[in-house]
Amino acid sequence: MKNQELIPSTAQAATGVILEQYEEMVKKGYDELLVISISQKLSGTYEGCMLAAKMLDDVKVTVFDSRTLSYPQAKMALDASKMIQDGKSLEEVLKRLEYIRDNSMIWFTVETLRYLVKNGRLSGASGFVGSWLTSTLLYASKALDIDLKVTAIVRDVSKLGSRIPRDYSKQGHS
Repeated sequence: MKNQELIPSTAQAATGVILEQYEEMVKKGYDELLVISISQKLSGTYEGCMLAAKMLDDVKVTVFDSRTLSYPQAKMALDASKMIQDGKSLEEVLKRLEYIRDNSMIWFTVETLRYLVKNGRLSGASGFVGSWLTSTLLYASKALDIDLKVTAIVRDVSKLGSRIPRDYSKQGHS
């Protein structure tokens, strides 16, 4: 970001908006809802979903904490949808979601650690050391442990392409 005064931020959906979405589903004839929320460690959305669920009568709402975001959460939603269409039970679906959650990792790069430190996602000490060492870092986050971890210090972005598969394999994946 060129403007150092602007700090990126996000906002969770208001509980009332979530409740409206639930009510729309009820109007469409659903009597049971499965909500896959982004990690409650990253957002208050999970709590908003739980609060909205308590405001509904005669509808079972299951709010699942994905403990992640991005592709693993999308994979959860796609698998859950297919399983429900195939007539699988909620218990079977939740087991699959837990498996995806417990076996997923997120890899990403950042150009600066400034905003991760400012919004509390990374400690000031890690941010200071990281910014002192390099301008591009590679992170991985195991879904069960959403805390950010530096997995590699990469000074040249072009080396990330070979680094990711190697580090992925070290994590026990093939």
